Amino acid sequence: MKKQTCSNVGQTTVIQREATAIIGGIFDIHLLGTNRCGEINTGQMQAFEAIRWALDRLNKQGQILNGEYLSDSYIPGVKLGMVVRDYCGSNSAAVASAEDLFPQFQSGQRDCDALNPEQVMLGLIGASTSSAMMELNSFTKQFGIPLLSFSATTPKLSSSTEYPFFMRSVPPDGPLMDVIVKLLSEIDWDYITVVYTDDAYGRGAYKEIRPRLDAADICLTKAIAINPMDSSTDSMNNLLDQLMETDTTGVIYLGNHVIAPALLETAESHPSAGKLQWVFTDSLSLMSTFPNQKYPRGILSIVPGARKITEFEDHWVRIDENNISDENPWFKDFYMKMNQCRLPGVTYAPFNTYPACEVISETKKRDSFLQDIFVEPAVHAVFTYARALRKAHELLCSGQPGLCNQLKSLSMSDFYEFYLKEVSFTYGKAERVESLASYGLEPYNAPASVEYDANGDIIGPVFDIYNFNNYPDDDYRFRKIGSYINGQLEIITTRLRMYDLSRDNIVTVPASPCPSTGCRPCLGSTASSQYMYLPGDVVINSVFSVHHEGSNPLSCGMFDTTSSGMQFMEAFVYALNRVNDDWRNTRNMLSGVKIGGLVFDDCRSSILGTHLISEVQRNARMPPISDNGVPLNARTVESYVAAHTSELTIPLAELMNELRRPMVGYAATSTELSNKDRFPYFLRTLYGNDVSMRAIVLLLKKMDWTSSR
Repeated sequence: MKKQTCSNVGQTTVIQREATAIIGGIFDIHLLGTNRCGEINTGQMQAFEAIRWALDRLNKQGQILNGEYLSDSYIPGVKLGMVVRDYCGSNSAAVASAEDLFPQFQSGQRDCDALNPEQVMLGLIGASTSSAMMELNSFTKQFGIPLLSFSATTPKLSSSTEYPFFMRSVPPDGPLMDVIVKLLSEIDWDYITVVYTDDAYGRGAYKEIRPRLDAADICLTKAIAINPMDSSTDSMNNLLDQLMETDTTGVIYLGNHVIAPALLETAESHPSAGKLQWVFTDSLSLMSTFPNQKYPRGILSIVPGARKITEFEDHWVRIDENNISDENPWFKDFYMKMNQCRLPGVTYAPFNTYPACEVISETKKRDSFLQDIFVEPAVHAVFTYARALRKAHELLCSGQPGLCNQLKSLSMSDFYEFYLKEVSFTYGKAERVESLASYGLEPYNAPASVEYDANGDIIGPVFDIYNFNNYPDDDYRFRKIGSYINGQLEIITTRLRMYDLSRDNIVTVPASPCPSTGCRPCLGSTASSQYMYLPGDVVINSVFSVHHEGSNPLSCGMFDTTSSGMQFMEAFVYALNRVNDDWRNTRNMLSGVKIGGLVFDDCRSSILGTHLISEVQRNARMPPISDNGVPLNARTVESYVAAHTSELTIPLAELMNELRRPMVGYAATSTELSNKDRFPYFLRTLYGNDVSMRAIVLLLKKMDWTSSR
């Protein structure tokens, strides 16, 4: 587990500088800006401080804590620390940060200095978002680097095959969608819309909630995908205009922390947005107070459940903003942004124009304190590493304090396989956090436990429901109104507040009923599709249009007798048979490799075609089975053939940029598809419209048709 350090990528800090066992930390402390790092990301600060606090607690020795003298650190003779990189919301920078932390895995010479021989590298905590985590995994899985997240929730990460060294101390979105649906039923929202960001998190969450809504007889009348990085006022107004066209009251937002606050800010001045009532997930920090805004009043937020860790609260409210530890060089900017003020000695923008900060007492800080949802998962992440290292030390070092040679020589992949993923414990006195070891904390009435399933997901998810209101006092902030534990949703309805169109007056919780014309259209569950599967060593996934589009979304209508869809499909099957039976045997063209085919009917719907291909790739669809009972292995799908028109082909060609697989077009002629920068994986077996038009022009010239009327 030895490593080297290289030059920093972006902003960096070190927690517990004298540590002998190191965890790499990759966080988006700042948002993405025009020159890489933008403004401070306030939603990350409590979790970061919780990690700092947990590491300090684990390393304490030679002092009294909770009435007990600590003769040694949590791991005898071993101090646990972290080297932190701020990737500023850039996925590529997150990967670069990991490469910087593990230069020994990179080709070429790097100007690196070896760590002290007494130090070892254990793995990573981070990144902060699902999309960044998925890109980070492309690096870490190559080298067996453990990767533990306290905030990435997309269900796609629940695959030990695709993410073999990944774990998370926060529950995935599947169970969260169950809670949202139960809440909607509780407040009589029968007719809703969903807004989701077009990224790994948003698409994954939407895929999970859609069939659950259908099963609960809740009409999802429209789902709107938005650019995850475009928070411009024009885009937000366009989104709100689309929502107003649906005649719904209830809206579910499944997206990132870039769009959510911008959406609420734009809605403040939108002429009709007051009609909408919102449910969010973890895209809004519970610390948010939305100064000078009325529109957020009444919103609901469903987030992973978190026990109040009193010891961390004590740490947080006693941070001196004028005398910050050098382990957290970002706290001052966080404090000034949250309080819209300027600390002494600060002369840089934008804070240089803010009024001077008032001194806030510890009592006042405690009164306004609300623990962020990721504090407990962040603490669990640190203790997961600590428990694993403690077990490894116990088994390999025979009671000898410090890092013995066997522990130093343990590879990170073996550390993950034999210790990290096997972590299972209940907090007790030894863990030094009385709040997490308590039996008296409602509604849990038991100590916190940490255990992971075969996919690296934490077991036993709990969720909390918050409402942004002014009950029982006049200050608007997020207040807990319910919990979801052991499959039971409990809401304290007397604490739930929603507000009228102006957000000035409290109203009875508005229903979101179907219009007088009935609950339609409803997206329903994703359609089941007919397919043809011909087994092979390498499979070509093809899309043809055999039926018309149905009357309901993602459904198929009548057989299409007016187009060549069936002929195209039969030609594809004929070519497969010819390649396999004739060419392979007589010309040895493929050296014994059999080409297979998976054929889908997109029913002239680009959405259905994209959905079918994506579900196979994500192993979300039941594997197609051939006539002789052979199931499809999605990993054998290496290339694609599509589609009947340019309009149907372009979305699939864009999907190839994510899958990084070639696609051959057989009928699409749009000049747009000739753009190799936009469609690097697409080629076609016929000429595009640009070539055809040039041929027509040459023909007209040849015929001396030089003028037209």
